[in-house]
Amino acid sequence: MSAPRLLCRRALFECLSPLARRPQRPFSTTCLRPLASFQPYPLPSQPPSPQPRNTPAPETSITQPLPRVHETRPPPNYPSTPAVPEQEAQQTLSHPQTRIEPSAAAQTPTPSSQHQAATPAPPKPRSRLRAPRKAAMQLTPAAVTQLRNLLSQPDPKLIKVGVRNRGCSGLAYHLEYVDTPGAFDETVEQDGVRVLIDSKALFSIIGSEMDWVEDKLSQRFVFRNPNIKEECGCGESFMAKSVPASVMMLSIMGSIGSLSGPPLIAAITSVCSAGFLLFGYDQGVMSGVVISPSWLEAMGHPSTLEIGTITALYDVGAVLGAIFAAFASEPLGRKRTLLLGAALVAVGGLGMGAALGRAQFMMARVVVGVGIGFTTSVTPVYQSEISAQAQRGWQVCCQLTTMLVGLLMAYCINYAYFFHPGEAQWRVPLVFQCVFAGYILVLGPLLPDTPRWLAQRFPDDPGNALQVLARLRGADEDDREVRKEMDEIMGAIAMESKAQGTWGDLFRSNGVSADKRFYLAIGIQFLQQMSGINIVTYYAPFLFRSALGMNQQDSLLLGCYTQLWYVLASFVTWYTIDRVGRRRLLVSMAFAMSLLLVGEAVATAVGTRNGAIAAVVCLFLFEACFSWGWMACVWIYPPEILPLKIRAKGSALAAAADFIGNWIVVEVTPIGIAKMGWRFYLVWAAFNLFNAVIVWLFYPETGGLMLETVDHVFTTEIDDDVALSTGLFDRYQWARVRVAARAVEKSKARERGAQDPEERGLLDDA
Repeated sequence: MSAPRLLCRRALFECLSPLARRPQRPFSTTCLRPLASFQPYPLPSQPPSPQPRNTPAPETSITQPLPRVHETRPPPNYPSTPAVPEQEAQQTLSHPQTRIEPSAAAQTPTPSSQHQAATPAPPKPRSRLRAPRKAAMQLTPAAVTQLRNLLSQPDPKLIKVGVRNRGCSGLAYHLEYVDTPGAFDETVEQDGVRVLIDSKALFSIIGSEMDWVEDKLSQRFVFRNPNIKEECGCGESFMAKSVPASVMMLSIMGSIGSLSGPPLIAAITSVCSAGFLLFGYDQGVMSGVVISPSWLEAMGHPSTLEIGTITALYDVGAVLGAIFAAFASEPLGRKRTLLLGAALVAVGGLGMGAALGRAQFMMARVVVGVGIGFTTSVTPVYQSEISAQAQRGWQVCCQLTTMLVGLLMAYCINYAYFFHPGEAQWRVPLVFQCVFAGYILVLGPLLPDTPRWLAQRFPDDPGNALQVLARLRGADEDDREVRKEMDEIMGAIAMESKAQGTWGDLFRSNGVSADKRFYLAIGIQFLQQMSGINIVTYYAPFLFRSALGMNQQDSLLLGCYTQLWYVLASFVTWYTIDRVGRRRLLVSMAFAMSLLLVGEAVATAVGTRNGAIAAVVCLFLFEACFSWGWMACVWIYPPEILPLKIRAKGSALAAAADFIGNWIVVEVTPIGIAKMGWRFYLVWAAFNLFNAVIVWLFYPETGGLMLETVDHVFTTEIDDDVALSTGLFDRYQWARVRVAARAVEKSKARERGAQDPEERGLLDDA
């Protein structure tokens, strides 16, 4: 190392050595700025009063520039700290307990600090990207109008919108009245209408639109939430922009509980009609099943007699179901009995479709029959007791038309699955009936029971019956017509007070000729089966194959056409049953069917192609005449003719008589056609002639009369004008038939206003 470099290093060491030996001090007054003295200031004696909830909050210290390091004074313009005078500050500084000698630097403020204290810091500008928050929910003009009407009441309340945990999205909207808003509820105000939003549901409701919708079935608020996907389909109470069909259906079903007037009658009629659709479907579905090769193999190739027995087990079960319904209709009511029958049909239909052998199939067939016995025995009673007297006939006709629709559907499904060889050829048609049973089970619980059953079941509290009656008529409970009908119901219950509604009352008069009316109800339904209609409905394809020589495919196709004609012809009865009357249709159509069966026998006996065509024409006309006379009239007559106390039991046993007759016809038809041939039709022609005579002699007219007015037909004293015969054969006719005819004339005169003098005379005699 060179000498000059060593000399420089030694000189540097000697210069730094005194600094290394000097004791270290934490702060240097020469190198660092003097430390500011502590400046005490008094706290406010009273805490600041809380600002109103919606008052904008003042700018706080967090929005101002941060204080300098070691700054102990409050920031300038602190809102809650009053200004401290200078003398008071000096006294505080000279306090013996807190005496601190400030330095000169601290006592002499700089010009920059004075300028800072005099000029407050400018507020921090708001970001241009931050827009004011939108309203949590939008209200449509229709919703604003409806909310304004709801809020305009003597005791004004607030309306709060919230959600409930339901459905796959976890929420469903609901509205409620509240007296005061919650602590954190959001307020939406639009066009002078204020609505509260529950704070717990705020994040779920943000962005929704509230609307008011009115249609034929309901009036309701709906909510459109863009956060809910339209694929949800869980049936919640809100509505998306594109509503799935399942959500719409469930929304309509949810509003059925508030229906009244014609819409409510239509809903009940649809459920009752579904019960008869099951009846018709089960009658027709076996026509295609019994000729299926797959079914014959699964059942062990039964003989003709065994096929008839398997088919007839349905009628055996129906008889048992009708008898069971007679026990259940009074304690359960009309609606619950119908639901029980639909559940049995669903179970039996699944059992038949899944059957692996003959025993299982026969057992399921009986279960279906029991369910049909329940439904068919209670639906006419249900429909008759909720319908007005002027519409009762055609509304029951709706049920019988749907029964024919069920027959047509059975034939069409059998024909469609004829081209699917295998087990699906007969299993699918048998299981398909569960769809209609499911409709009853879903919609039925939402409907009310009949006011007549409610009044009879709860005579000490007729308020519920009156409320249901007012809903059915679409009027208020104080309406004059509603009160009049309710008085008629209560009067009929008082008139039948002698009867307790027991089984023995079916065979006692009890002052209202209950026993004779019961015999009429049973007789008319048994006579229906003696008309021979089930020769066509059950065995039409069999008849086409055996008597007309058609193949299996053509016989099934012609069976479909037969049932289509059957359905179309039934619509005529909707017009005639209340205008022409029950008796005239029954008598005239029985004579017509007798003549057509004679023509069927002659055409079949000829055995030519023209004879076969004539036989098919007679078959089509026979079905038309049956639908015009002996289809709907027979099912509506028992509920009309029977008194209230035994109406359910009597109608159920009448339905049982119908199924007994049906079972007899089904059992003897294959054997009769095989043994007697064309002569077999002459037997049923004679039965139809007998039916016409019996109805003319003993069956009073019930069309156009209230159910309670029919009681007066059997309690009115027979005067000399009625007792004396006025026609050639009137002496052989039951006198009550003529009493009923006069009552019907009086009822029609009241409907026309009794403007004619002769009609006024009829009213004066009433």
